[in-house]
Amino acid sequence: MYDISGSAHFINKCDNGIVIHRNRDPDAGPIDVVQVCVRKVRNKVIGQIGDAFLSYDRVTGEFKDADEATVAAVTGKQRKKQSRKDYEGSRGR
Repeated sequence: MYDISGSAHFINKCDNGIVIHRNRDPDAGPIDVVQVCVRKVRNKVIGQIGDAFLSYDRVTGEFKDADEATVAAVTGKQRKKQSRKDYEGSRGR
């Protein structure tokens, strides 16, 4: 949430911070999977911080819970990207 310009004031005002991410690059993983990231929950009775992965069914137009293999494929590719990025960042690039 702090990555958005000027969001330091915004995050202090909102009760819940939700980020929706959809992959648009077929080389980076499945494009029908949506990641719902809950980054802030002020009232802990309402929910908790975490991530959810949903698969989009084009026939019915519904989102369904992604199966474990799909989640593993998505999170595995994200980790590889992040670790490469961290490596380049530590080299001063």
